[in-house]
This record gives sequence, structure tokens and C-alpha cells, in this order.
Amino acid sequence: MRTMILILAGAVALSGCATSEAIEVLNTRYQGAAAPLADAGPVALTVVDERMQYRTMIGQKENGYGMDMGAIRSSQPIEQVVRENLVGALTARGYDLAAGDPAMRVAVKSFFADFKSGLLSGSVVPDVRLAVTVSRSGAADFVKEYDSSGVEISTLLADGGSAKRALDKALAAVIDKMVTDPELIAALRTA
Repeated sequence: MRTMILILAGAVALSGCATSEAIEVLNTRYQGAAAPLADAGPVALTVVDERMQYRTMIGQKENGYGMDMGAIRSSQPIEQVVRENLVGALTARGYDLAAGDPAMRVAVKSFFADFKSGLLSGSVVPDVRLAVTVSRSGAADFVKEYDSSGVEISTLLADGGSAKRALDKALAAVIDKMVTDPELIAALRTA
């Protein structure tokens, strides 16, 4: 009887860990240190989710053999996470977020953390891609895509916490690329 209780307790303790769904709270505050611009003006910001793949999750846990297990999901809509980070970045640069021209449309094309297994540890390679369109009076003046290439973190666990850290770091890097890009800054200048 005692053996049966120990086996049952062990099964309960170990069950569902890798196969259960993980819900992560992503960072919504801009962490960068971009300096304010003297000539920053108004900008109307819109963020939409246009992911074609992995629309319902931001990663997938893996076991020690590299096999996909439980889904990793965000507790907030991804477009909200991106929008709140962008609002912080643009206001830090001195932009006034208001309706009108220029209009800045940001489309989330990809937002997913992929785990790579190694011999003793692994890594998380986040794929964050944002497509930006700046338009005046409905005509597109500027179109560019920003991605998280080069961002990778080492990890021992292929879990939700590792995916969260990688995606937070990748989103911060992509937004820093955007708000410091001279081409985007020129497109946002008021005529």
C-alpha cells in the first residue's frame, strides 16, 4: 500500500510538467534608452497582428530529446504587447501619439520562440518580425521590416520562462532598431 501511494505521488508530481500549457506575461514597458529627438512631432500609431503561423502561441516546450510538448502562450494579445512597447519607445523619443498624419502602421509578422537543443544545454532563438508602413494622407511613404536576427539566449530548460526572456529581449532589440533608424525618423518628420 505504501509503495502504491509513493508511485501515485511521484506520478502526480511529475505529470503535466512538459505537456501542460504555459501562460507567460510578456514585458509591456519599453526598456531602451533612446534619446529624445528635437524635431519629433505627432504620429498616429496602429498595431495589428498579421502572423500567418503560430497565431495562438509564442513557443512550444520541448523535452530532453527535442520533441515538441506543451504550448507556450502569452497572457496578453501580442499586438497589445508590441503597441505598449512602441508607445513607450516613441514617447521616449519625443513623439506625440495623436490621430492624423503621419500614420505609422506596425504589422506583427512573426512572434515565436524556437528552442535548439545542445549537448548539455540549449538556446532559444526568438523570431520577432515587425513590418512598418508610414503614410501621409493614405499614401505609403516608407515601408520596412525589422527583425530580431542575431538575438539568442542560452538556457537549460525549454520552458515558458526561457521563451519569455528571449521574446522580451528580441522585442526590445527590434523596437530599438526601429526608433533609432534614420530612415524611419526621416519618414516620421512632419513636412
